[in-house]
Amino acid sequence: MMQATLAELAALVDGRVAGDGDLAIRGAAPLRHAQPGEITLIDKADRGDLLATSEASAAVIPSLLEAPGFPAIWVEDTHRAFALIIARFR
Repeated sequence: MMQATLAELAALVDGRVAGDGDLAIRGAAPLRHAQPGEITLIDKADRGDLLATSEASAAVIPSLLEAPGFPAIWVEDTHRAFALIIARFR
C-alpha cells in the first residue's frame, strides 16, 4: 500500500505542516467520506467545524484557517494542493 508522511505531502504541495509531520497518510478522500489514515480537504473557513466529526487523519486547509489539535497542511490554494495529493496516491 502506498503511503506518505504528512511532511512529505506538505513538501509536495509547498505547504506548511501543523501537527505531527511523521503521521502516515495512505490516501485522500472528500470530507464526508474520509477514513482514518486519509487526508481530506477543507476549502472554506465555515467548513472548519466539520473536522471535529470527520474520521480523516489530516486535512489540507487554507493558510488562514486554524485547526487546533488537528494535523493539517496549510496551503494558499487548497484545490490545487488536494489534486496533487490525490495524484500522488494513484
